[in-house]
Amino acid sequence: PHPGIGRARRMQVADPEAQHRVMIEAVENHMPEVIVIDEIGTQAECLAARTIAQRGVQLVATAHGNELENVIKNPSLSDLVGGIQSVTLGDEEAKRRGVQKS
Repeated sequence: PHPGIGRARRMQVADPEAQHRVMIEAVENHMPEVIVIDEIGTQAECLAARTIAQRGVQLVATAHGNELENVIKNPSLSDLVGGIQSVTLGDEEAKRRGVQKS
């Protein structure tokens, strides 16, 4: 491995369609503290990411989007980046931000 990543192991994904299975395999067989994924985007990969998080493993991943709004509006990726929540602002805060209250 590259000296910058220490003792990290790299798992090659031969078939992009199998990336979600390799993600789960990495957690089950190698007990990592962190998993780094390139190009997460399919529903299966997002489900695998949620499974990884439930097991207490940190996940760092890239996803396609020109800006954060594109990722948030993607139904599969939205939950992984915090999703969208509605809020109601008080009069003063709405005025300060120059937006409507809800």
